[in-house]
Amino acid sequence: MGYSATITKSGQITIPKWVREALNVTTGQRVIFRRNKDSIVIERAKTVDELTDKIHSLIPADIREAYIKEYGGLTAAEFQEKWLESDDAKEYFAEELRRSL
Repeated sequence: MGYSATITKSGQITIPKWVREALNVTTGQRVIFRRNKDSIVIERAKTVDELTDKIHSLIPADIREAYIKEYGGLTAAEFQEKWLESDDAKEYFAEELRRSL
């Protein structure tokens, strides 16, 4: 199925209903445009809850225990924020970036 859209003066287009439904997005949600070699892919941006679950699942148990011991009084969100600042997280995201290119 193809779709043609006209770009407005402000550089905007309307995302067709069938695309919004396929991506399961509604008003106010965000989408991501990702460049492939010869095309652009549109994806639904992950919600905060989806990212929180993903981040927690990515922290190996032994590292997670060390962070819990060091930052034991923090909330889950604060704990994840600390992990995101760590070298472990930087390594992970650098690897993910290399894979996506």
